[in-house]
Amino acid sequence: MANILGLFDQQLGEKINQTIETGLEKKTTDLVLSVSPATGSIVATHGASVLLACSSANLTGRKLLVVKNTSETQQVYIGESSVSAIYEKGITLEPLETKRFELADDTIELYARSSGYSAVLDIMEA
Repeated sequence: MANILGLFDQQLGEKINQTIETGLEKKTTDLVLSVSPATGSIVATHGASVLLACSSANLTGRKLLVVKNTSETQQVYIGESSVSAIYEKGITLEPLETKRFELADDTIELYARSSGYSAVLDIMEA
C-alpha cells in the first residue's frame, strides 16, 4: 500500500503530476484532488462481489480509485456487481497489477470478484 500512498503525499487540492503510459509514448497529466485520500484493503472472493471502497460506501466526492491486486496467483475482475456482468464485461486485474480509475462522480460503484481463491486488494480513493 506504500506505493499507492506515495502518489498522495501532497497537500489537498494541489496538482499531482503523474506519468501515464500510452503505448510507447508517455504523457504527463495533472490531477486535482477535491477530497483527502482514504486507503484500505478488502478481500475479493469468488463467492460474492465486493464494493471497491475503503468503507461500506464510496468516499464522498471521490474522483479517483486506485486498486492493487496483492495476490501473486489470483486474477480479479472489476465491474458491475452481478456475476454475469463482472465475468463477461469486467476488467481483469492480473496478480500484482495496479489499475487507476478516474471517475465522473462519486456515485459510480465498482465491484471486485476473484477468479478463484481469495485475493487481497489495496485501495485508495480520492
